[in-house]
Amino acid sequence: WRGRGAMARDATWQLICHRPLLYHCSDFLTPDECDAVLRMALPLLPPPVDEDKHGDQKQPRGRWKRRVDLEPSDSRLAPEDAALLRRLDQRLAALTGVRTHGGELPWAVHATPPTALLTDVEAEAEGASRRMALGLHVDTNNERQRRWLTFIAYLRTTPPTAGGHTVFPLAQRPGGLEASSERLAASDITGDERERLLPAAHRLLGHGLQHTGRPGATLLPWRPEGTSRDAEDLLRHADRVAEAAALAAEAAPTSTCGSQGLYWYPSGEGLAVPAREGECVAFFTRSEATAGAVDPHSWHGGAAVELGRAEGDGEGVAKWTLQRFREAPVEAQDANSIEAFALR
Repeated sequence: WRGRGAMARDATWQLICHRPLLYHCSDFLTPDECDAVLRMALPLLPPPVDEDKHGDQKQPRGRWKRRVDLEPSDSRLAPEDAALLRRLDQRLAALTGVRTHGGELPWAVHATPPTALLTDVEAEAEGASRRMALGLHVDTNNERQRRWLTFIAYLRTTPPTAGGHTVFPLAQRPGGLEASSERLAASDITGDERERLLPAAHRLLGHGLQHTGRPGATLLPWRPEGTSRDAEDLLRHADRVAEAAALAAEAAPTSTCGSQGLYWYPSGEGLAVPAREGECVAFFTRSEATAGAVDPHSWHGGAAVELGRAEGDGEGVAKWTLQRFREAPVEAQDANSIEAFALR
């Protein structure tokens, strides 16, 4: 897209993969825009949760997060801040060809602190995950069936060695499947495990499940038989991808980390996007490849940020993101009309 007027500038989007349909932009936000969004969000953020506090507010390790919605109509915002949010709305309208509307949630800032990772022994004993403590989801989660496209912009850089990647465990590297035998040999996943992943994603969606649940808590009484194993398969691979991405960042091999720092798992299935200031990832929950239905390749989640490698800023936050979901108009209420809109 190209801006206009006093704010004119060019920004280039690169197609990263087709399943899910995913694009990456290295300069979606300027440094000044990142600073401005953080400045307006900080006074509005809810107070942090004390992980050492006992009672209802105590959060398990790696699951503490804060969020604040930002709306141009909020009277607490300065006029120049409200104007910036409107410009960002215009930017999305220019990119997608669809104006933002009242049936969508507003821009939201998410603040994630660093956390002490479980050891391998602890993770195995608890049936938990070292890096994917919040689980995986598709963005139609929480009864938001009209969602079709998501933008995640990064407001500050998180050292990739510390984690914090946005992980797409089922993303398919272009040309990756053809070279699967060589890459599979260089990965930690067996052929049988890999073959179970996509069917597991399909089955979860087929049962109406759009969140895996947290690691170690996927076996719920109301879930159909077998879905716990499907969820654990996806979580295990996502954890594998997140762990490999953090390790690869230390060595930074050119074979796995491109100029954007994107990491592809050696098997060709699994992508980790690092949090780098001003950059943005845009991916389609619904696309032509699935005839407008939810794409099982779009399961994703945020990896934990390791304590000691990214200590956080003055607010105790190690990862800052700005997110926005694009949704079909409220008139599109049934599955057929939502899918038709996604294919327009």
